[in-house]
Amino acid sequence: MAGSQREINTNLGRIIFHSNYDTKPANVEIDLKSTTNMCVSKDEGYLTACEGWQNLVPVKKIVPYTFGMKQAHWDHVKERQPFEYDMALHFGLQFDLREIEKATPGLIYTEYFHTLMYLRFASYITDVATSRAGKALFELAKDVFEIRAAANYKDIPEIVKLAPTGMGLFDKARYVGLAEAVKLNRGPFYIDQVMYEVVFGNRKKWNRQAYNLAVAEYGYVRPLSEMRKMGD
Repeated sequence: MAGSQREINTNLGRIIFHSNYDTKPANVEIDLKSTTNMCVSKDEGYLTACEGWQNLVPVKKIVPYTFGMKQAHWDHVKERQPFEYDMALHFGLQFDLREIEKATPGLIYTEYFHTLMYLRFASYITDVATSRAGKALFELAKDVFEIRAAANYKDIPEIVKLAPTGMGLFDKARYVGLAEAVKLNRGPFYIDQVMYEVVFGNRKKWNRQAYNLAVAEYGYVRPLSEMRKMGD
């Protein structure tokens, strides 16, 4: 695939994509003006949202990725799978949509981009649940912040308010159990193709070009729960 792809480095996130990507637009509007303040810990160097935590140094403002989901979607995931919710917040803060739009105008408005991000997250959370759950637990236990972001959803002007569940602080055994469930499921239970179809339009399947790339570059494997929901 050499020469057929480009890379974007944004915060801690990295996106690999084809230079001749499919430009079919997604059913989404993104407000690039609603930003989240990002800080770095003076003691340990990790990057997080700023609010509510002392000993942090402000470094930049970003527009995090929020999967195009409305508040109700986020609340649904938070109630049913808190570990997946927290990991989605952690994942989204790694990407700055303003920087991506500046580097490659138009990419963030395509079905290709959002398919790639959903599938990239599926691989990310599986990796965390498999090999880095302890570290993620430790970091999220210290993160107390609120993200205020535009809903990134067509015709919906509301602001999405997101904050970590805090479960890792009070019930680590259950939290680790939720991480183990993600591992056994081979990926997320809720931020999957079904959610993608809800957000971007009924019967809106994965963009095939992005799907093939996610399999090749991110090792994407379809979650078992998604296969059951889709009747496969």
